[in-house]
Formats: sequence, structure tokens, C-alpha cells
Amino acid sequence: MDGTAMTVAPPPAGGPRVPPDLEGFGMTHVSLHRAAPDVGAPPDVGATADVRPTPVSTRAAVGSALICAAVVLIGWACWLGASLPVSGLPQSWSSSGAGLGSWRLTWVGLDALEVAGLLATGIALRRHHWSATVSALLTLPLFVLDAWFDIMTASTSTGLGQALTMALLVELPTASVLGWVARSGLRALRHGATPPTYERP
Repeated sequence: MDGTAMTVAPPPAGGPRVPPDLEGFGMTHVSLHRAAPDVGAPPDVGATADVRPTPVSTRAAVGSALICAAVVLIGWACWLGASLPVSGLPQSWSSSGAGLGSWRLTWVGLDALEVAGLLATGIALRRHHWSATVSALLTLPLFVLDAWFDIMTASTSTGLGQALTMALLVELPTASVLGWVARSGLRALRHGATPPTYERP
């Protein structure tokens, strides 16, 4: 020390003290402020909280349930194809080439799409594959539409009651399960999980 008093430049407003010999190296009050941890600040719970994944056993059980529902729906579609009237509305064209009248083909075709969606979602859940999210999102509206058309096309009060019962006990609960599958998958992706993490090792 040569006796010369070292002077320290006053810090900028709101910033920490910066020694003069560090100012030439780019150590400004901004960089120091960013580098220094803010001990007193509370942690960002939203950014650091771990997202609990859905247990593997739960996903597998839901997948098995959806596959069983698809098998039941296949039987239901076969019964509809044999019991519904050939055509519900007068038309100038015919779908007899498909082996079913237009009215039967409408409902059996919708049920076939639902079966395909349930099987795809159930198998993907059993395999813990990310595609379950996509298939659930695509299948969910089919069950909502099924309930809607059942109710709106009922021609008698008895048929309306049956349609409402099916909507409340079967179609809308199934849509809710598919919504849960889609939501849990999207939530995992939103918090940084990549598609390969869903697959079984």
C-alpha cells in the first residue's frame, strides 16, 4: 500500500457497490445484480414445483377399461345394425351397397369410429405412449355428439328417456374419462415432459 486512499465509485441507484478495478471487465451493477442470488425472495413455486405424473397402474387400469368398453360397444353396434329401421328419412339415394340402410349405417358408422378411438386410446395407455393424448382428444367429441344426436332424434317420450339415460350414464361419463386422459397428457407436456418419457422402458 502506498498510502493512497482507494476510492470507490458510488453505486448506481438501486444497485450494489462495484469496485472500480472491475468496471473495465464488464462487471456492471446489472451483471452483479443478476449473478447475486436474492436470498430474501421467496421461491417461484410455480416454476419449481414438481408435477406428479399419473401413476403407471392408474393409466394401465384406465386403458384396460377403455378396451373393455370398446368390446361392449362392438356388441352394441351389431345389435343396432340389426334392430334399427333401414332408413329414417325419405331419401332419393340408397346406401344398400354397404349392406346397411342409411339410418343403420349412420349410427353403426358413428359407433365404429367410437370403437376405434377407444381401442387406440386404451392400447396407448396400456403402453404408456404419448399418442393416448391425441386419440383421447379426437374421440371425446364423438361421444358428446352421440349423446346429442340420440336425444335430438328421439321420436317418442320413451325414446327420449332412454337417450337421456344413455347420455348421463354412458356417453358423457366416457367423454369425461377421455377428457381426463387428454388433460393429464397435455399437462405433462406443458411442464416439460417429452413424448418418449411416456413409453415403457
